[in-house]
Amino acid sequence: MIAKTETINIEQKKIEPKKTFQNITEELVRTISKNRNEPKWLLDKRLSALKLFNELAMPDFKYGITVKMNAIGLDYSKLDADSLLQKKSIEIENKKSKEYAKQGILILDFYEALKQKKYEDMIKRYFMTECVKAKDKITALHAALFSRGLLIYIPKGKLINGTVEIDFKVDNSLNFDNILVIAEENSKATIVENIFAANSNNKDRRENKEDSYTNSLQYRSSVIEIFANPSSNLIFCSVQNLNRETFNFSFKTALIEKDAVFNWVDACMGSKFSHAETTSLMKGSGSKTNNWGMFLADKEQQFGIHANTIHFTHNTISDMLTRGIIADNAKTIYQGLIHIQQPASQSNGYQRADAILMSDTAEADVIPMLEIDNSDVRCTHGSTVGQIDKEKLFYLMCRGMNEKTAGKELIRGFYEQMLARINIKELTGILRAIIYERLGIEQESIIYGEKNQ
Repeated sequence: MIAKTETINIEQKKIEPKKTFQNITEELVRTISKNRNEPKWLLDKRLSALKLFNELAMPDFKYGITVKMNAIGLDYSKLDADSLLQKKSIEIENKKSKEYAKQGILILDFYEALKQKKYEDMIKRYFMTECVKAKDKITALHAALFSRGLLIYIPKGKLINGTVEIDFKVDNSLNFDNILVIAEENSKATIVENIFAANSNNKDRRENKEDSYTNSLQYRSSVIEIFANPSSNLIFCSVQNLNRETFNFSFKTALIEKDAVFNWVDACMGSKFSHAETTSLMKGSGSKTNNWGMFLADKEQQFGIHANTIHFTHNTISDMLTRGIIADNAKTIYQGLIHIQQPASQSNGYQRADAILMSDTAEADVIPMLEIDNSDVRCTHGSTVGQIDKEKLFYLMCRGMNEKTAGKELIRGFYEQMLARINIKELTGILRAIIYERLGIEQESIIYGEKNQ
């Protein structure tokens, strides 16, 4: 088993030569924009991003001398770019959407919102501006080719009771998805994003001989932008469970204003290769954020998980916790950053990452980082990487369990601590179903003698 901890400079410069692709052209970008009747400002944003994409080098996913991801097969020339001309929907329960609309709460397809001119100025003000900018080749490609999206707008003082559930069904070709969430002052909502493969059994594509996309690259890119205005209270949860042939890239950013509370829950379970970033920008005093991550990697999966919190002003609080299991020949890299800037006095920051290695060939790299520019703060970090605790295993075996059962109960406890902290019924149900099925664990606990609800 391999476990490493290494500090890196996240501003690494790429020296690789730039490369353009014949299938990603200005004509394609203009056609996508025209088919969706986009305003000129949005087309201009696309074209600027395409120019940047063509100028930048391909990423190397290298985070240190020995810390790197293996992106073999990521070839943009194999993108089925024409599939972006098809219009794909996002599934939301219509009944709930209509109920919210009566309260002035908007949950609407991005292009439907653009058609209603009263929302265009708001979209122009927020969409891919301060939260997420085309800063590298991957995000530039997304900004040039995004093809479907969702606008969630919660007016001042409005509360969404229950959970907003969003289903992103990802087919075996190419998907570029956006969610823009704007929560006004004193608003409240919980949003759960469920990302899954179009083939419901989620088997590897190589097992599906009828797949029409055999020669194309399966690729999903996602950008989430959250604007939590003063005294708002938001939770945004993502469960990614794509098939084992998909390259997955997600960039989630929240801008958190004065006295706002914002929580991330990000679960990385599927895909062949994932690069997942979640970032909290603490712009207002009194703001708080939790960044909770979970992952399960097995077989040949590779996950790069990046969690960032930037404290811009005083009296801000952040808590980052990530937990996961790596089995078989899988590999994960966790990179966490808390940056407390000079004006952010009397702020608190904490980050922790825990990983369990289940085989001799599983690999985990843990890179926790602190950047502290003010001495009047409290900021700590920690990490653990290792096998199942043998003393705990021995204890359970002394109580009558065999080794296999005892190991499964310890894994259950490892995840259940996170699920208890999350405490969102719709989300924890999805996560238990995925994790326990993959690990061969019964829903009913032997230790507690009851089923998890």
